[in-house]
Amino acid sequence: MKWMIKFRKFMEGRYGSDELGKFLLFLALIPMLLSTVCALLVPFSKVFFFLAFALWIIGVASVVLSVCRALSKKVHLRMAENRKYLKLRTAFLNECTGVFMRFKERKTHVYKKCPHCKAILRLPRKPGKHSVTCRGCGYRFRMTVRKWRFL
Repeated sequence: MKWMIKFRKFMEGRYGSDELGKFLLFLALIPMLLSTVCALLVPFSKVFFFLAFALWIIGVASVVLSVCRALSKKVHLRMAENRKYLKLRTAFLNECTGVFMRFKERKTHVYKKCPHCKAILRLPRKPGKHSVTCRGCGYRFRMTVRKWRFL
């Protein structure tokens, strides 16, 4: 119980763990696992030894960076870093979701960009020429939808 009180006092004013720190720890697993695989191949070549060592160093550096961030007393800087990371992660996940949805709905819908505001429009896949109005900016343009074919 005493050690918990000492640890709490030690962590007072420090940043602690966040999403970026967790990501860095997870990211450290990949090169460390690859270094283990390369270490198993060491008898075959010296190149694998150096590759395993380099990957292990990258993994350890990621762990050290995560721990240093958690123990940092510069809370505002760590919060800003975490906000940037969350913004990038959200943008990446939204893009992945959009690509997945486009693929899933490729038979029933077509996606076009508005030539004026570059917004992505989801339109029903009806072959022929159509007049489209962008919901974002109100710009009207013509587009042609070709008949969908199986690849």
